[in-house]
Amino acid sequence: MKMKKLIAVLMVAALLFTTASCGGGDNGGGGEAKDSLTIGIDADAVALDPLRINDTLTMSILSNVYEPLVRMTNDGEIVPALAEEWKVSDDGLVYTFTIRTDATFHNGDPITAEDVKYSLEAAAESSYTGPYMNFIDSVKVVDEKTVEVTLQYAYAPFLALCTTYSQVVKEDFYKEGGEVDMSKSPIGSGPYKFKNWAQGDKIEFEAYDGYYKGEPSIKNLTYKIIPNSSTATMALESGEIDLSLNVSEADIKALEEKDGITLLQKPSTAFYFIGMNTNVKELSDVRVRQAIAKCINKQNMIDGALNGYGTPTNTFIAEGVLGYDPDFNPLPYDVEEAKRLMKEAGYENGFKISMSIPENRSTHAQIIKSDLAQIGIDLTINIIETGKFWDDLENLDYEMMIMGWSYVVMDPDVGYYSLYKKDDMSGNYTGFGDAETDKLLADGRVESDPDKRAAIYAELEEIYQTAAPYVPLYWRVDAAAHNSNLTGVDIPPCGFYYVYDYAWK
Repeated sequence: MKMKKLIAVLMVAALLFTTASCGGGDNGGGGEAKDSLTIGIDADAVALDPLRINDTLTMSILSNVYEPLVRMTNDGEIVPALAEEWKVSDDGLVYTFTIRTDATFHNGDPITAEDVKYSLEAAAESSYTGPYMNFIDSVKVVDEKTVEVTLQYAYAPFLALCTTYSQVVKEDFYKEGGEVDMSKSPIGSGPYKFKNWAQGDKIEFEAYDGYYKGEPSIKNLTYKIIPNSSTATMALESGEIDLSLNVSEADIKALEEKDGITLLQKPSTAFYFIGMNTNVKELSDVRVRQAIAKCINKQNMIDGALNGYGTPTNTFIAEGVLGYDPDFNPLPYDVEEAKRLMKEAGYENGFKISMSIPENRSTHAQIIKSDLAQIGIDLTINIIETGKFWDDLENLDYEMMIMGWSYVVMDPDVGYYSLYKKDDMSGNYTGFGDAETDKLLADGRVESDPDKRAAIYAELEEIYQTAAPYVPLYWRVDAAAHNSNLTGVDIPPCGFYYVYDYAWK
């Protein structure tokens, strides 16, 4: 969330032309009701096609453009969307959805059961969304209002995954030689329709007056790309943007006391980590990867890059998720041991290597560069444009990187299968894995006994974190801030900000 353009996590939205306001507390000039919203985001979208993305930020944007079968509220409740109701068979294998008949695509075409069938099948086959949905065995149109989905095995997170990966598209839009470029000028099915994308600057949408729930209160929606968090905060304070999803830890305290601005904070299940291309000669040696893991001072990173707003982690399994072990720490911080491992691997004098990062991770990379210098590694930092960053990861065209990931549902399979699956479409950006680990990943998906399932993920944790193709760094604290006259805003559980719920006072 295939997952091949993900997190991670890290997770999530933009900016628009506003009326003549000059300060966070104003809701427009001349007493006129404001109907535009500008959201500041820290990176550009990857693509505007739900079948071609899997990073949280782009998914947050597209949650306003495409309509799924079901949605998740900010309280974590799954509620109807295109599906008015659903039933699950006693064995958990068959989901029967009753589809609305009053929903349309943005070109006016009605959304049909056939469109739902195509969208689910395409999501299961996509190299980006497939790792989340490829357990679907078949999709059958029962009648014009009913779709029956049969799973290969009972998979409890399926309905929750549908809140993200069942966004409905039309097969005709994907026909070769057609007039629609879904990645750049999409025809969606949600409350907002595409207007313009000035890549690297902003993405503009307008309310869809044919939306089945009624036209949104916010008529014009713009996502403004502001990579620098301090610049985003100033833009919020000046009224240039109305909502910032890029609140830096350094600005949290100041925004808490700022008149006219509301600050939101929540613990996150988004985690950040170092990734290593195991096809690179030096990084193919497990001792080198272990040395790198053991010389990273995670708390220093949290203090230096996040002003202390984060929690160090040695695992990809979040607290509250099956298999979580707070004491798991296979490669504890130990610089002297890291030096010994480098010597044993034949790199006593170190080597040169590069790290690819998006712009908003430059402070992290500088701290890692200092840590790696302790064991002789000379790190070159390459700041990469967002789309190319994900393309390079997908093609294993990098040496080291920093990225984030977030849970779309609270299940260990969601992170592990996508990031580690070796021989299937996935977000395996390191090239690490084999038949043994692939079998464990498959077993973890189908095992119904919680204790047995937890044991499988404990075994995977031991293998993966000891081999260190990825080095877990920290869990993020989510923070967002908005003009206090904007109502309906909350930090959603999976980072998908649903603007339809927002309105100006």
